[in-house]
Amino acid sequence: VFAVSNPWDKGPVEGLKAESTCKPKGTCACNCMPDGFGGYKERESAVKPVAAQIVEAIVDDDSPAPAVAAATKVAPAKAAPAARASSSAAALSFDELVANSVKTKEEVYGRKLTDAEVADLKAKVTKLMAM
Repeated sequence: VFAVSNPWDKGPVEGLKAESTCKPKGTCACNCMPDGFGGYKERESAVKPVAAQIVEAIVDDDSPAPAVAAATKVAPAKAAPAARASSSAAALSFDELVANSVKTKEEVYGRKLTDAEVADLKAKVTKLMAM
């Protein structure tokens, strides 16, 4: 049996933290916690069972319980406006729709539209009105 080295192994990587010697909880004697990088690190202090922590908090607590914050009043939500069957305004004509579209585009672009752009808008309005 021959030992063959890994041809892709370039040796130790600079700046790489050495693997922690601490094992997952239950496999070593230390009290471990996750380190956030897939490994474990030793805790600075011992961890007590939850029941023991609660009892200590109750026994050691000499101060009165904090006051519960008063619930803030929330205004009731406004009812949605009833859907209207028809609009109170008269329907716009084709020329008015095109003029509104041109005006809006000119405000957005900050310039006058070319004749080709106006023709394109007319085509779009015609297509939408045909639906």
